[in-house]
Amino acid sequence: MQKLTQQEIDNLVALYLSSRERLLDIIIHYKGVGTKTYYNTILRQVQKELNTLAKESDKFIETAIPREYRAALRATYQAFRRNHLQMVAAENFASLHTDALYEISREMQFQIQQGLASVGRQVLRYADSAQDEALRQSGLRQTGTKVASGGTVQDMKKALMQQLESEGFFTVQYGAGNRARQVPLDVYAGMVARSTIREAGNTARLNQLTVNGYDLVKMSKYYPTCPICAPLQGRVYSISGQDKRFPPLSMAFGQYNNVHPNCRHVVTAWVESLRTPEEVQDAIEFSNQPFEDNRSAKEVRLYKEQQDQARKLRNDLYQWERYKQVLGEDAPSTVAKFRKTKYNEIDQWEKLQREYRMFNRIDTNDNYAPEYKARMKEAYQFFKDNGYEFTEHGLNRALNPKSGQGKERYSLEDVLHTLKQPVNYFDGKSKIVRYYDNLAVIQAIDTGEVISIISTKKASRSWEAITNDNK
Repeated sequence: MQKLTQQEIDNLVALYLSSRERLLDIIIHYKGVGTKTYYNTILRQVQKELNTLAKESDKFIETAIPREYRAALRATYQAFRRNHLQMVAAENFASLHTDALYEISREMQFQIQQGLASVGRQVLRYADSAQDEALRQSGLRQTGTKVASGGTVQDMKKALMQQLESEGFFTVQYGAGNRARQVPLDVYAGMVARSTIREAGNTARLNQLTVNGYDLVKMSKYYPTCPICAPLQGRVYSISGQDKRFPPLSMAFGQYNNVHPNCRHVVTAWVESLRTPEEVQDAIEFSNQPFEDNRSAKEVRLYKEQQDQARKLRNDLYQWERYKQVLGEDAPSTVAKFRKTKYNEIDQWEKLQREYRMFNRIDTNDNYAPEYKARMKEAYQFFKDNGYEFTEHGLNRALNPKSGQGKERYSLEDVLHTLKQPVNYFDGKSKIVRYYDNLAVIQAIDTGEVISIISTKKASRSWEAITNDNK
């Protein structure tokens, strides 16, 4: 594969991923859930993103596929000329190659269009079903022309988030039957692009060899490889199937001149006249071995590690989407930044996890009114901006001071002021206390989270004052 083509595939996949990120942000966080404006906005944005992806995919199809096809033709012709073998130039079979290029390009275009159409229906189905569920839960049967308020808005967002989390977002079904699974659209587009590029190169070589009377090709070898390709790679095949010394190429390639989607394997000319009798015999014997997976335990393990890494990437994408749904702008803006935090910034990752769990508990607690949930999140953000984290109980105490004899009212600013004072008490071995002006703020030593707030005129007997001896 040409370096330029690989870069174009990477750029195409990145474009699909950024489109996914923009749509997810709009669907989850655009204001006016339950209104016609909301759904019309979603419709316009979805159509805009899908049109952009279709245009960029067409550019790739129009440039990369012909480039790879012609590069394969050129390399094949030059290899024959270097070895003083006869080969009629590809220009003399222009119609054959033009038709092949058209079929390959049209097939990729069809697959991309199918994927985009599937995603378009999926996104709109999410929004529609979320609204239906919210209205059903609220007992409302309106036309959707009025803004839903209070619990209805929260129900809609909650239903939408749950469906996105359970079914995935911006995904395409790949495979059929028991092997069917949902893959992200960017992964699907990358797979289609890589598979088509390999198909273009293989088809070019096979066509050019066939019209020049050459029937034998050899499949490349990769280490580690998958269980499908392991029995097939490294063999010599007969394109027509008429040379009975070698297995027919149809045993390896299907309709698209690939072993399977995303396959890296290629076939190149294998010219018998360039081989010694011993080399020919060795090729016959190797090519006719049983078609069995003969990989070593080490190779199987290495391949599994590669696949595990790919699954890890997909799982990180889905996890980022869940964090984005719950935390909104507080979540890393891209999946790349999310993974950087997760794997390279341990302290920040632990804080992000705590915030996610906190907001998730708030969102899913039916005992909290929608207005109170909003207040809790605002209070959490207020303290976070000032460098402090709170547990759910700590937030409740910050927003709802206990009343009674000896209890004084306090504000969020009062709590923040106390937090900025030096620690002056221990509460056992796991908590520290700042106690000033009849207000005590208690933090966990291990996480630094504020776990409780107490209005009291006296320090608790269980607290140990900090001195120079026990600091």
